[in-house]
Amino acid sequence: MDKAIDHDLWRRARQVLGRLRAVVLMTCPRCGEETLVWPGITGAGCRCLNKKCGLQYDKFEDLVNGQEAYLAAKKEQETRDLMERHDTYKRVRGAVRQVRHA
Repeated sequence: MDKAIDHDLWRRARQVLGRLRAVVLMTCPRCGEETLVWPGITGAGCRCLNKKCGLQYDKFEDLVNGQEAYLAAKKEQETRDLMERHDTYKRVRGAVRQVRHA
């Protein structure tokens, strides 16, 4: 196993899981506490130190990929809900008119 820090995965994890608190400690997506440990090397696993949570992955990249997919789906759903919920108005010949109904 390569002992070098995987900087690309580290950057992606920071975007998805938030600011990293130390080299190996970050916020766990399941329990919300700063107890997720990853050694920072390529191919290494991660685990949550909270005994009640028990989150553990053999590859940290699996967790990051899952969180990225979850956040992308959540953002897409929020955008879709916003488009369906709001009426759309448009200025037509100086007057504001409703052109789409929720």
